[in-house]
Amino acid sequence: MPGPPVWPWLLLAVLLCVAVVGAARTYVWRQALIVAIAAVVIADLLHAVGAWRYAAPLLAGVAGSGLSIAAWCIGGLAIAKLIRGQLEGPDPTC
Repeated sequence: MPGPPVWPWLLLAVLLCVAVVGAARTYVWRQALIVAIAAVVIADLLHAVGAWRYAAPLLAGVAGSGLSIAAWCIGGLAIAKLIRGQLEGPDPTC
């Protein structure tokens, strides 16, 4: 028996992507990217914690999430740089 259709989720992902790209091209681009990065990191963190709940030894579940943990760190660094204003926005003269 087939599972639920994937099309509504794919449409939602495309709409969210368009919304983030659109917001990133406005004067509030910094805040839009902070919110987008934080949302992705939090979603992945919740996904990993849910997976760890069912991992036989907890340490094996955590060890298997090495890429996720690295992505959380990179996302946190990106948010910190955006908050401090160390990244440049799009050049308005282009």
